[in-house]
Amino acid sequence: MIHKMKLFGTSFDKIKNNSKDIEVRLYDEKRKTIHVGDKIIFYKLPENNETITTEVTGLSIFSNFNDLLSNFDCSRFGHHNLSKEEQLANIKKIYSKEQEKEHGVIGIHLKLNFK
Repeated sequence: MIHKMKLFGTSFDKIKNNSKDIEVRLYDEKRKTIHVGDKIIFYKLPENNETITTEVTGLSIFSNFNDLLSNFDCSRFGHHNLSKEEQLANIKKIYSKEQEKEHGVIGIHLKLNFK
């Protein structure tokens, strides 16, 4: 299956440059349809004029972002110089505590260069 998602420029570029291989999202209805082996086409915000295609190599599902971030090195999320607390603060700018509690969270493991 092929999924489509949007990413802000910084995250998009990190995946494109292979410096990020886990994308963090809410585990909502849309993300529950993602399976290992699926493809995700990411569109670069704000213009949506550039895309990259990735393959899903794994899924890590947790009840909250803190648990997800605690299980992997921060570099996997493209944040080589940020602490877990700084990463959580950035995530909280996008997703509310209520959304996190309602849906849970997912780390989508990605591979950019696949055959």
